[in-house]
Amino acid sequence: MRKARLRTVAAALVALAAIAALATVLSIRPWSSAGEEKAKEVDAGYVSELHMRLDPKDIPELKEIVRLNPDGDTRARAISVMTDIAMRKNVTEEVVDFLKGIASDEEDAAVRSHAYANLDLIREFYPLETRGDLSVRVEGEVKEGSSITLVATASSSVDIGEATVGVKRLAQDGYEQPVDIRLDSGNPIRFPLKAGETREASFEVYLGKEGRYLILLALTLDLDKVDSQTIEKEVYLAVGKTAGIFEVAPEETEAEPEETEESLP
Repeated sequence: MRKARLRTVAAALVALAAIAALATVLSIRPWSSAGEEKAKEVDAGYVSELHMRLDPKDIPELKEIVRLNPDGDTRARAISVMTDIAMRKNVTEEVVDFLKGIASDEEDAAVRSHAYANLDLIREFYPLETRGDLSVRVEGEVKEGSSITLVATASSSVDIGEATVGVKRLAQDGYEQPVDIRLDSGNPIRFPLKAGETREASFEVYLGKEGRYLILLALTLDLDKVDSQTIEKEVYLAVGKTAGIFEVAPEETEAEPEETEESLP
């Protein structure tokens, strides 16, 4: 019995030694200085040294720090430094997929959120190529007390597991909330979308008293577990007692659109 206890204690000591060795491996990396390789602690200060160099060749080491370092603050710092180097040196393609993996699979909530935030920063300056399109037509009489149908046509250049089309906003001129317009159908509508195909979604809208209204529709494409893209389209209505007109806003361009006789007054 005593020998069995001694063997158990010895096994426990071996396990503790292995854990200590692993922690050392995670927190220490070789560092070359004047031809000599020295052990240097990998902490936020070391990550800042890598930042000062702004060398894309350091990105693989920063990824390793994010994956293996036991300290959450050091990992978050490495994510920020890696993102900054990638953006400054125009090599964001080297880090986007890695950040997506951290943002979707990381157990540490703070590190996961940091990856999301840095992906958003990259997308702000390096936006995704537009993958979809949304067009809208209006069916029915635009007049006081009537109902119209907004038919939204969605398309995509890539396969989408779930696309979402919906009325994002109803607004009446001069009011924060629409008092004389309402949506009389389900919203939003979701469906899969194949590349090169089109899908339609219809929305019934009741028009109350005469006035000017804005309806904002949106198509959202879930490209993967992290990235999505939203395309919006505005519909302007001028509702009269017996008649009215509508205008679907054109796609945004560099130049201002020319005024036409059909434009809203």
